[in-house]
Amino acid sequence: MGVVRTLLDRKDRIVTEEEDKIKEEAHIRQALAKCGYPKWTIDRVKKQMEEKQQRKTKKNKSTTSDQKSKGLVVIPYVAGVSERISRTLKKHDIATAMRPHSTIRKMVVHPKDKQEPVKTPNCVYEIPCGSCDLTYVGETKRTFGTRMDEHRREAEKASQQKYTRSKRKESESHFKNSAISDHVARANHIINWGEAKILDKRK
Repeated sequence: MGVVRTLLDRKDRIVTEEEDKIKEEAHIRQALAKCGYPKWTIDRVKKQMEEKQQRKTKKNKSTTSDQKSKGLVVIPYVAGVSERISRTLKKHDIATAMRPHSTIRKMVVHPKDKQEPVKTPNCVYEIPCGSCDLTYVGETKRTFGTRMDEHRREAEKASQQKYTRSKRKESESHFKNSAISDHVARANHIINWGEAKILDKRK
């Protein structure tokens, strides 16, 4: 029966027109009859091949239908709740996958708390002027917040001093505690404390 199956399969694969397939099958039957193959042998093999093809077609249609109608939803697992949601979705041909609400990694691993800028010591910082393009860059071993407070106090003290023209000229030969307070006193400018930031951290 292997020879019969091979010839009929070859006919189905190579011949495309239905009329030509009928002629080819008649030719195969005639050739096999001359070789001593009984008619029932050909009929049985043909029937087996047709049934196999029908099962394959039916399976492909079923798979395609499932792929079109079903989706997948991932939901967090909550005991007693996730199961009800899954059953409801299943009625609408929607599959569900559940993921744990909390994992061992989440319970064990604790990321390091991010240090607040004001508590950062040993740093290089920048403080811009709010009235011009000048920027003060400083360095401190203390915390950034502590040094900022010192700059603010110095700048407020300097801003309260009223200069006459002669006093302003005289003050040019004397610097205050820092370049910031000196700039505030001489130029009467306002410092943009809100934009102050750390540029680098020293080890």
